[in-house]
Amino acid sequence: MHLRGLLREPKKLGGKELDITIIGDRSLVPEIKKSSPPDKPNRVGTVTMRGESRSFIGSLPFDSLPIIACLLESKRVQYLQLHGRSPFRGNAATSSLHFFRDYDPEDW
Repeated sequence: MHLRGLLREPKKLGGKELDITIIGDRSLVPEIKKSSPPDKPNRVGTVTMRGESRSFIGSLPFDSLPIIACLLESKRVQYLQLHGRSPFRGNAATSSLHFFRDYDPEDW
């Protein structure tokens, strides 16, 4: 899935464009097991910011991508929040991502 959007936060990057690529990963689909739960991944993707180029590449369970695509197409989801570490040498590990219908900066 390839998306393109505008950054709203942090303020100094507000209004700049971000290319987003989300890949479906079969290994993230939870398996029904009686043993221990699967390990939580330490990152879901990486944001790269170098000059005028800004991009995010990440992965989600492959069976969630059709649902997310339908929500985006019907405008039921319009915002994506990425949460992770501060950038270091142009890269930042992203530990979670959330899709929202509305965005209010006062909530964060």
